[in-house]
Amino acid sequence: MAYLAERVDFFKLSSYQLLDRSIQAVVPSEGLPVVLSTGMANMKECQEAVTTLRAFGADDLTVLHCVSCYPAPTDELNLAAIEMLRREFSCKVGWSDHTWASAVVRAAIWRWDAEMVELHFDLSDAAGAE
Repeated sequence: MAYLAERVDFFKLSSYQLLDRSIQAVVPSEGLPVVLSTGMANMKECQEAVTTLRAFGADDLTVLHCVSCYPAPTDELNLAAIEMLRREFSCKVGWSDHTWASAVVRAAIWRWDAEMVELHFDLSDAAGAE
């Protein structure tokens, strides 16, 4: 982990790592900020991951609301979950965007005060490069 920590500004745990307590126990030991994507996790799973990360020293934590569909349908985004995560975990929160709509990113930032936005895009076809 030290090899990576020397080369990055933060560690990001993908939604599939939200259930992996072994990585959650190691990542905070490097003293870098940690970003956690929620993906398809339920609240109990998110709570357990945040508890584990904090127990192992994650002081600078950002939790990202995420809808794990590619592309994510705009009528299923529930951006209000950003505020719910802020209240639940008392940490920085944000949005992991899997949409094709730039208006969603603006709403996450301006309406829901997302402190971080992660953009996913696909360069394998012309649509993903827009």
